[in-house]
This record gives sequence, C-alpha cells and structure tokens, in this order.
Amino acid sequence: MSIVTEPELTSRLFTKDEFFLMADMGWFENQRVEFIQGRIVDMAPVSNIHSIVVSLVQNALNRVFDTRFWIRPQMALDFTDAFIVPDIAVVEGSPRSHIAKGKKNPESAALVVEVSERSLTYDRGNKAKLCAAAGILDYWVVVLANRQVEVFRNPQAVEGDNGGFAYTECTVYEGGDSITPLAAPNASIPVADLLP
Repeated sequence: MSIVTEPELTSRLFTKDEFFLMADMGWFENQRVEFIQGRIVDMAPVSNIHSIVVSLVQNALNRVFDTRFWIRPQMALDFTDAFIVPDIAVVEGSPRSHIAKGKKNPESAALVVEVSERSLTYDRGNKAKLCAAAGILDYWVVVLANRQVEVFRNPQAVEGDNGGFAYTECTVYEGGDSITPLAAPNASIPVADLLP
C-alpha cells in the first residue's frame, strides 16, 4: 500500500515592478488594494460616513495649507517596500509640479491622515509602522467610534520585534481640542472640523 502525502504549499512575494505591471494590466480594476512588503492586500470598502469624513478632513486641511502643498485624498504614496493609499496625504508641491514625475507617485508626505471606521488595528499598527519607516513625521488617525483624533509623531527605529520603525509619541485629541500640523506651525485645526 502506498501513502499519498499532500504537496507542500508555498506562497510567493511579488516585486513592486510586478505589482505595477499587474495594475497596468487591469488586475485590480474596481478594487481597493495596497502593496505591502511583497503582498497585495485587499482594503475594506469605503462607507458613506467614511467618505464624508475624508471630505471634512480635506476641507479643514485646505484651509490651513497654502499652495506649496497638495492635499491628496485617497491617492497613492510609493514607499520603498510599500505602495499605500492613505485617506489623505499632504505632499509638498502643487499637482502641476508633480507632472514631470510622470506615473511616479510621491514618496513622502508632510502629513498622512487615516479615517478609521473598520481598520483601526491596521491604521494604528502596520500602516503606522510603514509611515514611520518612510519618515512621515506627522501621522493622524481619525477614530470615528471614539470621536477622537490620535496624532502619532517622532518616528524612530525600534529594537526587538524584528526591528523596524514606530512612532514614539501618540497624543489623543477630543472634540473640543485643536491640532497644529507640524508642516503648518501657525495653524490650528479644531478637532470638531474633522468629525461628522
């Protein structure tokens, strides 16, 4: 009698070039995906309240950042080993100043904001680590369930847990508070303006 064994299953990581080729071929049409360290990650669908809050955040940021910055809603950032789509990224330069870069997305941002409805663990965890590793100095998470904004700052390399980067400061702001973005030090944004 012969014994039949199951074949060992293996998975493979993709390169960023392979990810972009798949995207150009339409593999992710009408899908929300991010590329994180070789893996293609499905993102949760966006609800109406999520979209409303993204618009509120964009409006508030447009009031405090001048034309030296571009407020990018749900557009990609291209990090070394990740291709993420934050809810809001504030990048230096105008949209026209990025035309010369062609298809290349910005590689950094002065501020990244995530609106967290169903993705709080990911936004506080892996996404925060990716932004810290990319040198994003100001990372905000609008926590809809608590009606708060968590502001993460001071990214540092960390020891243990396979190394990596993390934010060493987190301040929680409530509805009556105001936040000053690092890249707009003379501005003050009421947290209430960021909440539905």
